[in-house]
Amino acid sequence: MRPREVRKWGVDLGNVIVKNVSHTARHILNAQLTGIDVPMLREGSPELVSLDHVLREWAKPVDDALAGVQRLVQRVGADRVWIVSRCSGLERGVNARILSIFDAYAVTGLLRDHVHFVDRRSEKAGVCAQLGIDGHIDDRGEVLFAVKDVVPCLVWFNPTSADVSCWCAQLPKETYTVYSWNELITRLDAE
Repeated sequence: MRPREVRKWGVDLGNVIVKNVSHTARHILNAQLTGIDVPMLREGSPELVSLDHVLREWAKPVDDALAGVQRLVQRVGADRVWIVSRCSGLERGVNARILSIFDAYAVTGLLRDHVHFVDRRSEKAGVCAQLGIDGHIDDRGEVLFAVKDVVPCLVWFNPTSADVSCWCAQLPKETYTVYSWNELITRLDAE
């Protein structure tokens, strides 16, 4: 299946929509948030203001990612685009907060209830199957390998050279490799 034919998209969050934060930032966040239930923080609370400050400093969107997700939503509809991301524990609250501080829902048209977090990368296959996702965008070859039997259109987003060395031979030859959102959108519009 070609990207242009995809009717339901799954999109990873880390290094596809938002650049992964550094190890330094992770240590700061872990220290700051120990014992705090991020989703339960009230808007305007000192803890949330402090968290937002750190996230604005350390977390950055991938270039053109919000416009890219917006384009997917425009192509297939908001009810047919999901974030399917591996994160657990504290990461879930932090990642949900990152989407909020970047105003991702308003900018892209993505629906708030279309965010699925899983504990292990391999669990993305079950989510994709359950939702009927037929195209998935991810930076990890391991994930694309795990979903290859349930998702006909695989898009490998800006893979590292180490990941390419490890997974390239194991992925279907029809896997689309792109290095930017602009390249992906161009493929969607041109094919």
